[in-house]
Amino acid sequence: MIYYEFLKSELILTEKFVNSCSLEYRDIRILKIIYLNSLNEMYLTLSDIIEIKDLGSRATIHRGLYRMRRANVIDFFCKADSYKVKYLKPANEALNYFNKLEQNLRVKRKN
Repeated sequence: MIYYEFLKSELILTEKFVNSCSLEYRDIRILKIIYLNSLNEMYLTLSDIIEIKDLGSRATIHRGLYRMRRANVIDFFCKADSYKVKYLKPANEALNYFNKLEQNLRVKRKN
């Protein structure tokens, strides 16, 4: 029952986040991949994301990344050794979303 409650509240939080940032649900899948890799400081490049075939065509992924960047959900950055390669990391808006999900899980587990 706890898992059901968490999934239900995750759905509500995600819907609010998607609507407030004018995103699509595919963008959330991309954002989760970027976020999970950033936790270990294994930042993905723009090319890495575009090569994931399960996310859609290259153009669709590009549009999603553009949408997420415009909504301040992701940031691009370059490492000192190469200014040509763009790495992706979640921006504050996305980090707040994932923190809310984590807090929500903690509350549900205590009950």
